Amino acid sequence: MEWTMIIMFILLMVTSGLYKAVSILFQRDERKRGKENVHSLIVLGSGGHTSEMLRILSSKSMQRNLKLFSPRIYIVAEGDKISKPKAESFEMECRKSGSLEGKQRFSIEIVPRSREVGQSWILTPFSIVKGLLASFLIMMRYRPDVILCNGPGTCVPFCFLALLLRIIRIKRIPIIYAESFACVEHLSLSGKILYRFADQFIVQWEELNARYPLSRYIGVEIDSTRKVEVKKNGTVLVTVGSYYFDDLLRELDSKLFLENLKRLGYSKLIIQIGKGKFFPKEIQSQITDFQVQVITTKDSLREEFEEANLVISHAGAGSILDSLLSGKPTIAVPNEELMNNHQVQLAQTLANKNLLRTLQINDTNKKSFLDRIIEVIEHLNDNPPYCLIDSSNQIADRFYSYVKRLH
Repeated sequence: MEWTMIIMFILLMVTSGLYKAVSILFQRDERKRGKENVHSLIVLGSGGHTSEMLRILSSKSMQRNLKLFSPRIYIVAEGDKISKPKAESFEMECRKSGSLEGKQRFSIEIVPRSREVGQSWILTPFSIVKGLLASFLIMMRYRPDVILCNGPGTCVPFCFLALLLRIIRIKRIPIIYAESFACVEHLSLSGKILYRFADQFIVQWEELNARYPLSRYIGVEIDSTRKVEVKKNGTVLVTVGSYYFDDLLRELDSKLFLENLKRLGYSKLIIQIGKGKFFPKEIQSQITDFQVQVITTKDSLREEFEEANLVISHAGAGSILDSLLSGKPTIAVPNEELMNNHQVQLAQTLANKNLLRTLQINDTNKKSFLDRIIEVIEHLNDNPPYCLIDSSNQIADRFYSYVKRLH
């Protein structure tokens, strides 16, 4: 009994001391920091999450006000080899364009994932604790004024700690959450967790806003007065994103595919193969006056999207947005092997709005996938897709106006 009392007393003293230390750290920050900047913790995520967040930060609206969100602390999950160079490239471009004045700082922090894809649920609690500890140390080091996130699981520990600091009355750190473009009718797991706790919860689809009335809809707009120009010449780009999509590569790895592209007027194929195990060989067959380029994974496919006159893409939000906002005719093929897959629903919804065409590999149609995709390409001009209006500016305006009002 005596030992129990002693242990409880020690725990109470440690907790009290930690609370006081954290309080002093944040109070000292409030006195030292001026009113010109908001220390911003920005959570990036593999693939589309990073592309969407950097698109918001790159919007004209945010570029005018980027100095308010400074310094910026980017959070990248362990094993994500794409987000860090993308963030560095974004910062470099901002300096070249003059959006940033003086020596505005930014940092990139790598944190453990709360759960790896395919990880045993027995080991998951240990991963969560590890992720929480790493997040806590980063929060104590930078003591942010706001958290900006859009769905990666990495954001949850940081948002949890921000809520805890608010509950124990140390500091109120606003959480601004913009759900991914990929989520049409259902929230992501992170969205479901944070829906009732985020200070601003933005969704990009009316269907989602109808199901979650506490959200704010800033979303998809179609320019019904303008259609995509279909050019059957030049380059075709095939992209599988930052993960893998061996099934698609296997279906297109055919000399017959190249011959049909050439017959339709195209003269070059760029095929990006991602992290998959399948390497296409048949498409590298020599065909007169037709060029084939195979690439693995790049920090950015901006140049390839600009060059292409047709894009065949997995239905990930990042790649689809890159293609549609570049004004390219797009054929989306959902990758149905991924965990928490939103690709089928996203592709079908965009196709229903005549923004792109979509095909599934495992279809009941008796025709082969290759025959079906060639048929779609042949008939692209029958009803050209509409142009998509970029909503990044409106989302960025919401970020800025909310933070400015609190600041």
